[in-house]
Amino acid sequence: MKKNILMAALIAVLAFGLFSCNKEEASKKELLTNTAGWQLAEGTITPAYETAAGDMISDMMDYLYTCEKDDEILFNADGSEIITTNVKCAEGEGLQGDKVAGLWHFDNEEDPQVLYMQLPFFYDETGNALDAEQENCTIKDITKDALQLTYTFEVEGTKYTFQMTYKDPKKVAKK
Repeated sequence: MKKNILMAALIAVLAFGLFSCNKEEASKKELLTNTAGWQLAEGTITPAYETAAGDMISDMMDYLYTCEKDDEILFNADGSEIITTNVKCAEGEGLQGDKVAGLWHFDNEEDPQVLYMQLPFFYDETGNALDAEQENCTIKDITKDALQLTYTFEVEGTKYTFQMTYKDPKKVAKK
């Protein structure tokens, strides 16, 4: 009887050990290159940015064309970035075409602090193609649920900071 109790206890300990192994934490690269991709869920601009029409915009969703708000970014492990436009933009109002390729990389693989990427709402001088330059976005956080980035640029002596939160496209509230 003692032998059976001891054996049952040993089996229980082994089973507990097998089923409670901690999974290794995913790297930032693994989190970034998830298969679902990313869509801008929210963003702010500080200080407010003056548009060509003279409007002061602090909510990025007000800054983007309607056709840009559902753009999805897929970061591939090979350093390619695919931006998918779900709503076709009119001429001069965003990316033309269904998919646009770009590039991305981290400042370092072990503990990345900066993500160099093509931002889907930065265009070349034609206004119809992606700006070829990779913008240096500070990584605030990357989890399986959210990618939080900060990007700062200067125009005529004023520094503007974009705070951006990207999420799984299926989990972004449609606006």
